[in-house]
Amino acid sequence: MSKIILFALSVTIAQSAKLTNAPEYRQVQNPTHQDHVPVHHQDHTMINKPVGILNQESEINPDGSFHNVWESENGIKVQEEGTVRELAKNVVAHTVTGRIAYTDNEDNVFTLTYVADENGFRPEGSHLPTPPPIPLAIARALEYIAAHPSETNSAHKDEPVVEAN
Repeated sequence: MSKIILFALSVTIAQSAKLTNAPEYRQVQNPTHQDHVPVHHQDHTMINKPVGILNQESEINPDGSFHNVWESENGIKVQEEGTVRELAKNVVAHTVTGRIAYTDNEDNVFTLTYVADENGFRPEGSHLPTPPPIPLAIARALEYIAAHPSETNSAHKDEPVVEAN
């Protein structure tokens, strides 16, 4: 889990670095993300333009918790909080919560909120794909099974499960 948090923090820091000594505009065939952020234009050409950071606030505490907020010239806004909790003796859990907002070239605003902790990475956003609804017949069957456990299943409930190789 700490690797995920370190990776997320590294990406945040790398994205928030202010770019200097770069040409203002440059036409490219295959854009790279080393020095610039690709900017897509309505005619589908791309140019790399340095994107400055308008404001940034970052705090890293000795206990491993952190707070990071920044906004760039192109409208990207990032807010991230990290905490460390003790689950048991010598067992800690890192939790990172965050929010990222940006606007695409058609002025659609996208907002992503997320939590990353011992239960994994859980993003939420109206633009993210979702699974299709469970078909009604299957939903009814699942309800029936939950309401009517079979005698066979309940009779063997406490027996260990042995898997065949």
